[in-house]
Amino acid sequence: MLEEIKPKGHAWRLLEYMRSKGMKIVAPPEDAIKKVEKVAEKTGDIANLSEVDIEVLALAYFLKATLLTDDYSMQNLSLIHIRRCRRIRRC
Repeated sequence: MLEEIKPKGHAWRLLEYMRSKGMKIVAPPEDAIKKVEKVAEKTGDIANLSEVDIEVLALAYFLKATLLTDDYSMQNLSLIHIRRCRRIRRC
């Protein structure tokens, strides 16, 4: 996911600020990623998920976190796999 942040851009500066305040960067373990991919293949959502989507889902699963998203495929998979998801409506 960090690869998507352009150096010296606004998001990069915000990330550097958050790191200076103690934010930790955590990657999901490989077994969590494989589990998400397996479930996504089973549900048919794998074609609609990016590599970053899969990592976010795997991290939410690993951390037992609630996922907030407006992406239907992520919602579908997280409700089946993670069981903690909040749907967000687009305005």
